[in-house]
Amino acid sequence: MRIFRYLDDVAEVPVDFLADPDGDWELDALIEAAGFESTADGLSVGALSEGYRGHPDGCAVVVKEGSSYLAIIDCIPLPVMLNVARVREPTARAA
Repeated sequence: MRIFRYLDDVAEVPVDFLADPDGDWELDALIEAAGFESTADGLSVGALSEGYRGHPDGCAVVVKEGSSYLAIIDCIPLPVMLNVARVREPTARAA
């Protein structure tokens, strides 16, 4: 799990609060990773609906009403991400 915090306005982030984030996660773990208490009021968790700031779609987005930041959390394990990167590497062209 990789956690990033931004001072961005959530209205400018392509997030779907009705979607579940990709990868392996538990709600309380996402909330705590974002730096909030899981029992706090005003929490919203969703998923990026498209890439944002270099994060792929499907990353978790955690916000708390009244907070000055939001968190984007990549829940896909690193080995899986490396395998995806290998598949996308360009291949040499035949002459």
